[in-house]
Amino acid sequence: MSAPLPPPSESVSLAYRQIREITPDLGRRYGNLAKHLDLSYNQISNCTGLSYFSHLESLIMDGNAITSHTNFPFMPQLHTLSVNKNQIQFLPQFVDKLRACAPKLRHFSMLNNQACPNFFNQGTPREYQDYRKFVIARLENLVMLDSSNVSPQERAEARAMFGNLQIASTGDSLATEARRYQLAASPVAPSPSPK
Repeated sequence: MSAPLPPPSESVSLAYRQIREITPDLGRRYGNLAKHLDLSYNQISNCTGLSYFSHLESLIMDGNAITSHTNFPFMPQLHTLSVNKNQIQFLPQFVDKLRACAPKLRHFSMLNNQACPNFFNQGTPREYQDYRKFVIARLENLVMLDSSNVSPQERAEARAMFGNLQIASTGDSLATEARRYQLAASPVAPSPSPK
């Protein structure tokens, strides 16, 4: 028998509950109030159900089944995201999705993923520094990446190395895609636009 769900509040932990999907029921129960959500160590691979959580500021999804192909809804208030120990392999694809759907992201961690070469997966210090520079250049508001603050020197080096890099899938199309997932899961249909 599983433990009962916690009551709705601003901080909700649904960690270690064998959740496979962020359902409309979870959205109705927690979505209007939750600002801080912990979904760690479940089996979630599809994050579009997060669109029910319209006030999210921090999200912990460590130890799930998130991949580079996982889609996220537009989360305009999200400033903290942790996706450690998932199945993320392709850094540019994943980071550019985050750039489009979480424009205020300031704290981000993705240790123990193949796309983050570090001591957990036999990455070299040089590979990890290149990874940091790429992520810092793409997510320009970051103040902390993984477990370290972003220094002004590191930000300058990141901009010099990757500042003008264009990724094949543009941020605009990714942002449009993220907003589409948000509207699809919205409990209220959008009002028609004036002609």
